[in-house]
Amino acid sequence: MTPDDTTALLFATVQEQLLAQGYARLTIESVSASSGVAKTTIYRRWKSKAEMVFSLMIESFDGTPFNPPNSNPVTLMDDLRTAVAFTFSRLDSPIAREALIGVLADSIHDAALHERLFTEFMPPARLGAQAIVDRAATRGETLREDAAAIIHATILGTLTAWIHLFDEERPTDVIEIIARQCLAAITPDPPPVLER
Repeated sequence: MTPDDTTALLFATVQEQLLAQGYARLTIESVSASSGVAKTTIYRRWKSKAEMVFSLMIESFDGTPFNPPNSNPVTLMDDLRTAVAFTFSRLDSPIAREALIGVLADSIHDAALHERLFTEFMPPARLGAQAIVDRAATRGETLREDAAAIIHATILGTLTAWIHLFDEERPTDVIEIIARQCLAAITPDPPPVLER
């Protein structure tokens, strides 16, 4: 079995166990037993359960956060709606629903995982937010200097709260709500939003 085959087998096993029993019950030992891959092999790839699951989540988030492939928005509001919808689909995926909060909590006490969060997840998300700002500038739209940071925080923070922290049902127009929040926060005088 090639190293890529082993990684694919491990990811499939982790995903199956995450969806069946949740993040808290997942162990490297159970992944080893189910996959037939030695624990030592797993530990050579990842130092902890959280790092292993984080790697799976990054692998499952195809495309840069906030900046989906083949996106061609015409207006800033279109761009924001697309970014919120794309990010929503990633954060609401079965893997993220089962593991994101656990991985974030574990990263507080896991220096290696914390470093990976800030080198592998956050920079691509910020680049995606910056791409929205750059496209707005190309269209001649004026935004606050810190618009990329505001987009990043508003989309990621608000979606994480709605998907992973709140008990009540999300509003059916949550994507529109968050896109409008971003627009109001990043434009000096937010233009009226034309209904679709």
